[in-house]
Amino acid sequence: MTNSPKTAIAKSEFLLNARLYVLIDSVDFLETQRCPQLIDLIHQLIESKTSLIQLRDKRLNDRQVIDVGRLIRKLTRDSDTRFIMNDRVDLALATDADGVHLGQEDMLIRDAKEILSPEKIIGISTHSVEQAVKASQTGADYIGVGPVFQSTTKSFREHVGVSLIRDVLASGDVLVPSFAIGGIDLTNVQSLIEIGMCRIAVSGSVARAESPAEAAAALLKKLQIK
Repeated sequence: MTNSPKTAIAKSEFLLNARLYVLIDSVDFLETQRCPQLIDLIHQLIESKTSLIQLRDKRLNDRQVIDVGRLIRKLTRDSDTRFIMNDRVDLALATDADGVHLGQEDMLIRDAKEILSPEKIIGISTHSVEQAVKASQTGADYIGVGPVFQSTTKSFREHVGVSLIRDVLASGDVLVPSFAIGGIDLTNVQSLIEIGMCRIAVSGSVARAESPAEAAAALLKKLQIK
C-alpha cells in the first residue's frame, strides 16, 4: 500500500506545522463518572489549537478504549486536531483514528502501513539517534524523541535529556518531523526552544492543568504559535 501524492502532502504539511501534541489518560474520568469533564478537556484542547491528541491509557480494557476513542473521534472529526491511538493498530481502525503511535516493541511500521489506509499517520517513539534514523528510513510520518525530563505521568529508568534532541535535530538522516516528549512544561520548554526544537508532546502539564486551554496556550505562545 502506497501513499498518493495528495494524502502524502496533506500529512507531511500538517505534521511539519504541528507544534503541540497532548497525550491523555481517560480512566480517571470513566471510573468517577466524570465523562462531561473528559468532553470538556477535548473541547479545550481543540479550541486551544492543539495539533494532535493521543489516547494513551493501558489501564482501560479494549471496549473502554474503543468507547473513549469513538468519543474523541466524534469531537475532533470536524476540527483541525488529529486523533492518534497509542500502540494498537486494531484499535485505531475500530475508532477511525487519524493514526497510531507505536513503541519500539510494537508492530513494525511497514506492517502498520499494510493495514492502515494511506492518509493515516504513523508515529513511533525513539530513544536514540539510531532509532530516529531507522524510523525515518522505514516510513514513519513523525517521531517522538525522549523521554527528555522526569515525567509526572510515566516513569522511565533513564532520561535522554536535551542533548539527544540536539543530536536528532542535527542529523541529516532524520527527515521527518520530531516531537520532544517527557516531562515538558513551562519551566523547561525554553531549553528545547533554544536548541531549535519547535514541536513538543506533553501530558500532565496540559491535561491535568486547572485550565488545559490556558496551559496549552501558554506553551504555544512559548513556541511562538498563536
